[in-house]
Amino acid sequence: MPIPDFANEAIFPIFEGLPIEEPGAADPPSYAASSEPPSYAPAPSDPPSYTDSQSGSGSAKSSASSSSTAVTRSSPSSHDAREEWFLIAQVKQNMTITKPTLVVVDRQQTEFAVTFEDRGIDLRPVKGGWTIVVPRGVRTAPKGGKRGFVRVPEGKGTGVKYIPGGLEQIGELGARVRDDGGRWLRECAGCGKGAGEGETLKSCTACVVAKYCGK
Repeated sequence: MPIPDFANEAIFPIFEGLPIEEPGAADPPSYAASSEPPSYAPAPSDPPSYTDSQSGSGSAKSSASSSSTAVTRSSPSSHDAREEWFLIAQVKQNMTITKPTLVVVDRQQTEFAVTFEDRGIDLRPVKGGWTIVVPRGVRTAPKGGKRGFVRVPEGKGTGVKYIPGGLEQIGELGARVRDDGGRWLRECAGCGKGAGEGETLKSCTACVVAKYCGK
C-alpha cells in the first residue's frame, strides 16, 4: 500500500477543516454524497392519496417541490464528496474523568479534546507524544466562545488508532518513503546498506516499516 501524503488536507484535514456534527446527533452522519434528502427530513404533513386525479396531481407537485427544496438545503460541504478522511493529531494528555478524553493538537497547533462515547475504552496505554488517527472525524459546533471538540460515537472507539510517534516524525517518514520510491524500505535506516544476496533486513518492531541490518 502506498504511503499517503499526510500534508494533504483533503484526506487529513486539520481540526478547523473537519465537518461539523449534526446538532443532537448521537452518531454523526456519513457525509457521503447523495442526491436523496436526509433520512431525518420530516415527511409531508398531508401525503397525496392518488385516488383523486385532481388533488393527487396538485399534491404530487407540492410533494415534488418540497423534495426539491430539501435537496437544495442539503448543500454538500467540501468533505461530502469524499469517501474517507482522517483526523490526525498529537496526544498531549489523558484528561479522562467521566468519559474517556484525550487533549490533542493538530499540525496547526490547535488544541482540542477528543471524547469517546464508549465508556469501556481504556486510554491508559496511550502516551503523550503519540499520534491519534480518527477515521471520518467530525467536530461539534462552536458554542459560547469555545471551538468545540471531536466526539467519537458509541461503537466507533475501537476504530481509532494510535501511532507511537509524533506528527512531525510521521510526516517526515511519509515524505522520505515517497520521495525515494520506497528504496528506503529496502535499505538499513541506520547505515543505508541494502540487503545482500540471501540476506533479509529486519523490520523495526515499533513501526514495522523501517528496516535495519542489525549492526
